[in-house]
Amino acid sequence: MSISSDFTIEQSMGALTLEPTTQVQKEADQRQRDWASLPSEILVNIFDRLNSQNVGECREVCSSWKASAEVVRTEKLGPPDLTESHNQLEMTIHWLKMGDYVVLHNKNGRFFHKCVTGLTNEQVTKYLNNTRVIYLNAAAWPGLLDDGEWNWYIKKAGFDECTCQAKNITSIPGNVKHKYMLGL
Repeated sequence: MSISSDFTIEQSMGALTLEPTTQVQKEADQRQRDWASLPSEILVNIFDRLNSQNVGECREVCSSWKASAEVVRTEKLGPPDLTESHNQLEMTIHWLKMGDYVVLHNKNGRFFHKCVTGLTNEQVTKYLNNTRVIYLNAAAWPGLLDDGEWNWYIKKAGFDECTCQAKNITSIPGNVKHKYMLGL
């Protein structure tokens, strides 16, 4: 039975279902595929709202997304904006929320980001290649990392010290593609 040219009613085991016709289904499939043909201005606007790691993942979708993601990624992986705040802890949490990996160091480093355990070495490398790594030298503040205050605020913001393989790679700045060295 047909109620319009767009849908048919199917009867199976006593139940009636409304099914789209083949033409309607083809049009729906075509609309789904049109994500690749979004104008670059729209893609850039969308990607600009994502953190650098997610922008890196968008690069993998298709060639048009890759081109638009590169525009945003170049901005996001550039030097960190130091005008956000004069409060170093606030800036550090802001960078973490933006998807950056932050290394606070004096004699021994503290590495912060949203840890994801169970990643392969290849996945960790891909993550770090699409992430800005900010090294903050805390040598001017000798006890900063010892009293636990920064750890407490960073943990309260949803981040913790790195316990994954990324820590091994970022412990040697030469291994990092997008690194920025800053002093507190």
